[in-house]
Amino acid sequence: MSADGGSLGRDLRAGGNAGILAAAQTLTHGMIAFAPLGPQGVAFGMAAALAASAAAGLAVALLGSSRPLVGTTTAATALVTAGCLTAIGSVPLGQGIMLAMLLALLAGGLMLALGLSGFAGLAALTPSPVTLGIGNAIVLLILLGQAPLLLGMAPGQGLALEGAAPAALLVAGVAVLLMLKPLPLLPPPLVALAVAGLLHHALAAAALPVGPLVGVAPSMPELADGLRQAWREGLPAAPWMLVVTAALSMAVLGALEVLVAGSALREASGRRANPGQDLAASGFGMLAGGASGGAPAAALGSISLACWRWGGRGRAAMLARAGVTLLALLLAGQAIALLPYAALSGALVGAVLRLFQARPLWPFAGVGWARRAADAGVILVVMGTALVFGLVAAVGAGVLLSVLLFTVSMSRSAIRRCTRNPVGRSRVRRAPEVQRRLRELGASVALVELEGAIFFGSAENIIATTEALRRDGAAILVLDLSRVTRMDFSGGRRLLEACRAAPGQTLLAPLHAGGRAREELAALGLLEALPPASIFPDLASAMEAAEEMLLAAQREAAPPAPQGALEALAALGLPGPVPALLLPRMEECHFPAGAPILRQGEPADAAFLLREGEVIISLPGTEGRPATRLAVLSAGVIFGESALLGARLRSADVMARTEVRCLRLGVAQAEALRIAAPEAAWALMAAVARQLSAHVAAANGIIDQLES
Repeated sequence: MSADGGSLGRDLRAGGNAGILAAAQTLTHGMIAFAPLGPQGVAFGMAAALAASAAAGLAVALLGSSRPLVGTTTAATALVTAGCLTAIGSVPLGQGIMLAMLLALLAGGLMLALGLSGFAGLAALTPSPVTLGIGNAIVLLILLGQAPLLLGMAPGQGLALEGAAPAALLVAGVAVLLMLKPLPLLPPPLVALAVAGLLHHALAAAALPVGPLVGVAPSMPELADGLRQAWREGLPAAPWMLVVTAALSMAVLGALEVLVAGSALREASGRRANPGQDLAASGFGMLAGGASGGAPAAALGSISLACWRWGGRGRAAMLARAGVTLLALLLAGQAIALLPYAALSGALVGAVLRLFQARPLWPFAGVGWARRAADAGVILVVMGTALVFGLVAAVGAGVLLSVLLFTVSMSRSAIRRCTRNPVGRSRVRRAPEVQRRLRELGASVALVELEGAIFFGSAENIIATTEALRRDGAAILVLDLSRVTRMDFSGGRRLLEACRAAPGQTLLAPLHAGGRAREELAALGLLEALPPASIFPDLASAMEAAEEMLLAAQREAAPPAPQGALEALAALGLPGPVPALLLPRMEECHFPAGAPILRQGEPADAAFLLREGEVIISLPGTEGRPATRLAVLSAGVIFGESALLGARLRSADVMARTEVRCLRLGVAQAEALRIAAPEAAWALMAAVARQLSAHVAAANGIIDQLES
């Protein structure tokens, strides 16, 4: 077993296959990078590219985090070198090599700085559709870039059908087929190159045009001669701004290649890695490539994924990949010279075709179809942008589009639910007649439950919803902020706007000390700007205020007639003579606001009919836990009724919330009533049962609303 938990033999096989494939691609990169220096530059470039690929692979294997990340030369960075050498103009071979070395060294230093600065951590924020789009775009870019070679042309030639060699397509096609359908137990790249190479020479012997051979044998002596010449001739007279700009471009492109390759491996394997460590390791690889001849090196996602698909899982696969490239430089120069470009191109195309992911581009119907279609759109935009404007622009376009789609989706999800007539959520228990009136008036109250982030994308939808509710007859709006997790300045301003649009009729809750919504509004500097009448510490108190507004409006329209003790008893539903029989056995009591009426644990010796005011029922607090409010009772409600049902001790505290007047019926008096007038006692217990049933029904209604 390897140190990373994989099979050593499997890792070595996968690394060997990837090494052959990387070496084939690296030869092309070296030719592209140093082609402006002429035929001698091409020969040196191929050797320098193999050396850079081996050095970068070793650096990434020893210092990187992702497995099996392939550090090697890349087409994008090779084009930067070629562009810089072309812009400088005609220079001797040694001076051109020295300039390429300086360019790679500067780029390597910049990549190392980016890796150590934490910049690479942003890669973890890249949406998966962007990563998939970049991966597919790289496959298409490789296919487009290889098209001339597939048709039998030499590297650097443009695509011209009149110069195509049809037989070269056959050679390339055989290589592609052997990569897609490998022979058992044999390394696919080696078999593809060998068979396609033999076919090329057979077709050439038959006088068929099959395209050029590599023709140059890269070797260590070739590399050493070029480096000695570079040190003798030194740097050319070059515009330094051009060199610095090219180095910056190379560093950005190299960093992008590394981060995309690491992201692709993470998504394919599920293995977490440190992108900063990968980027720093690739920076060392670029420095090594600069020191060994100037061929720029970063990392390739296509070969990394190919290595992973062949079974490479650990560091051994990465070391084997680098070792194969080094062996190609040391031993395979003459064999490389005999390889046709069509075979090299076909092997590369066969490898990358398997990496193209077409399934995410076809969302189909079913659950989440719209979301999958949006992801497919991002992938297509990224692919198109990469083909037209390049990989850097594609990443930017993909991230911007993903953010836009996220904003649109979030703007629809800020409102969890709207409930009309949410009577009962206040925890205030009222007389049956009052409850009936509230249900009749309750349609003018709307509870809007918000959730998630309230930000510029979702806040406008909240305003639109509140305006629609008001047009539909909702006079009082309660905004439930208990599920709000984040809020930006736009979101906070929209809540303030909603409160100011209907002063005293838009209520916000919960806004208690330590609550997330209150802290967000305070941090934005908007808490003090909210109207005091709109702020409530919890949802129950906000709903209570809404119900009181409804009742107050009704009292103004039709003030209630004063109610005496007999009328209060009759309002319980007690028939004809029962109130008159019951009243003499009851004692009228008065309690000021804040006074305790009952305490938990005291003897349960009486029940009370609340005539005026309100009382709070709560569980007493303990050390480290405040008192828990259970309910608020208003006039017309019986409390302490458990004494009439056989309870021996009080189960909760009762305190006067306002000044209270009530009628007290002792347990002894109730027993005397049962003996003297059993029908009256039965009617009293029936009234108690109706009240308990109404309270249970209200509680069940609230539970149903919360669970729906």
